[in-house]
Amino acid sequence: LNVHQRVLFQRRYIRRLYRLRDQKDTCTCCYHTLQCIIQTGSIVTPALLSIQYFWPETPSTNPIFWSTWGVSLGVGLLTNYMKIFKLDQEYYVLKTAYMKLKSEGWQFLNRTGKYSKRDEEGLPVMHSALFSEFCGTVEKIVAALKQAEIELSQNNDNGGRMPNLSVGTSPARTARRS
Repeated sequence: LNVHQRVLFQRRYIRRLYRLRDQKDTCTCCYHTLQCIIQTGSIVTPALLSIQYFWPETPSTNPIFWSTWGVSLGVGLLTNYMKIFKLDQEYYVLKTAYMKLKSEGWQFLNRTGKYSKRDEEGLPVMHSALFSEFCGTVEKIVAALKQAEIELSQNNDNGGRMPNLSVGTSPARTARRS
């Protein structure tokens, strides 16, 4: 790569990859933490319900009754917050986009996959000749990510469908599929 291409590679690809990784890691932490709390609460609630009758007190003074009520309320609220903020869909979109970007970079650096082209003499094509194709693919991945983020940020319910994150599809083609 020439100097200009190296600068573009670092500023456009590497920085974008790091930003996306940080965003994905934050979302992953939130998603897995909330999932653990929800799953634990979902398992604990029936267990508490089964032992609450060992206390001879009335339901209004039984600590197990109120603990069960609190855990059930917490699980319900967290589940609804995850649905309202579409945290699960955001997690999958960010993870998919990050993996695609990372994979594209490795394919380019190692000249594998679609970057394993050879010239007339059978020698591998230099990185500098493949750079514009690489940049185009990276920009398509980023555009697909932005489109998916826009779809996620819209308040209407998409029926549980995941936003389209496929690279190389035009908006018209995506609209025909819907």
